[in-house]
Amino acid sequence: MRLGLWPTTLLGVAGAGVAAIAGHHDWASRPGAAAATVTSGANPAERPAVTALALVALAAWGVLLVTRGVVRRGIAGLAALAALAALAASVVGLINARSDARNVGWSTYTSTPPDPSLTVWGFVAVVAASLAALAGCFAVWKVGSWPEMGRKYDAPTTAAAPTPDTPLDVWKALDEGRDPTDPDPR
Repeated sequence: MRLGLWPTTLLGVAGAGVAAIAGHHDWASRPGAAAATVTSGANPAERPAVTALALVALAAWGVLLVTRGVVRRGIAGLAALAALAALAASVVGLINARSDARNVGWSTYTSTPPDPSLTVWGFVAVVAASLAALAGCFAVWKVGSWPEMGRKYDAPTTAAAPTPDTPLDVWKALDEGRDPTDPDPR
């Protein structure tokens, strides 16, 4: 498998992003549920754990692009772990989606409400989290061979070079063989 930094990053970002979106949608619905209202506070058909874990994986991919060395490998591991946890939460959520939607009180039904059916969002979350987990695990394995940002993007570690007072000072320094922008003119 010959994937580089950008294809793997795009796969991880897309998988984590789609899983985060899917976790925020209903995974089970009942016929006529548009007219029904949930009497409890939270919607049991949504999976906020999937959304939260996928957002952690998504953020880790952003950090992975700007780090180097051991920190970069650790962030790749965090992206993989968060995506694997989102995958586990997606599978458990998909298994429990129907029973969670069945147990919630729907106030508009006068008789026994119809059985809920699964929507596509649970399956989308499982597939997207799987892709993000695959990309994260691949990143942990190959991150050492990927290109890194150059050190020129790092924050400066020394004081700024003194600016010459006049253009004449610049020319004098150049005539003497010194760099007029050097902070240590020894």
